[in-house]
Amino acid sequence: MSDPLTGLRGAPLRTVAGSGLTALVFSVPADDFGTDEFTERMADLAEPEALARTHHEVVEWPARSGTRWPR
Repeated sequence: MSDPLTGLRGAPLRTVAGSGLTALVFSVPADDFGTDEFTERMADLAEPEALARTHHEVVEWPARSGTRWPR
């Protein structure tokens, strides 16, 4: 995986810090993740696979990089 890593659909990653912790996050359109929309999207097996793979890559990247990832 090459840097910079992106979130779902190429969304840029950013950090959010508080209480001594830093989270690596990306934004998604709220309209795509409302209750009805999310339920409909999960019916297509390609969607949960894409979500899971993106989540895994975003979690794995800083874990492998240690303290070298951007803050």
